[in-house]
Amino acid sequence: MCSGGGQVHYFWRFCSTSKHIEETAEFATEKLIKSGYRIAGILQADLEGQIEELLECAERGDLEPLKHIKRIHRAKPLDIYEIRWTDIKVLKAEKASGLYRQANVHLRLYTVEEGDSWVVGLYLHEKKIVNGDKAETNRLQYIEIDAAIELCEKCSEDNWKVSELDSLRKRNKKPPAV
Repeated sequence: MCSGGGQVHYFWRFCSTSKHIEETAEFATEKLIKSGYRIAGILQADLEGQIEELLECAERGDLEPLKHIKRIHRAKPLDIYEIRWTDIKVLKAEKASGLYRQANVHLRLYTVEEGDSWVVGLYLHEKKIVNGDKAETNRLQYIEIDAAIELCEKCSEDNWKVSELDSLRKRNKKPPAV
């Protein structure tokens, strides 16, 4: 749906406010900072702007397949998709000198759709790329995908703690995704 031209509402799992896109952007920033990257000022504004822009495109149904979104076939029968950000600029400390240099990271957000007019952001992570070792890069990615699938299955009955979904799912009388 996010790439099919249809409008959807985006919800971030466990979101306690109605600001789902903003909370996703804040979560991404916090996650990268916890991973040791320095993100402040213009870099933080740019990161959060990129996250918000792509999620707003998702709500409009304007994501480009493969460039911005990809179906996760490993997750069948669930409808889990990967929303992609590439070349997010961050600062990374050099081990020897302690000085910071600019680096680019890739973020991935796994979402679930149930065919309705909404999508839930489940799990966000930095894609680790092992230079020269595609198999290892894929192995690391599969670990993250499996964690997203597990989270989807475990929290589906509780609507991923998104209160807005309580009424939407009851109105459509759809069983949980699992």
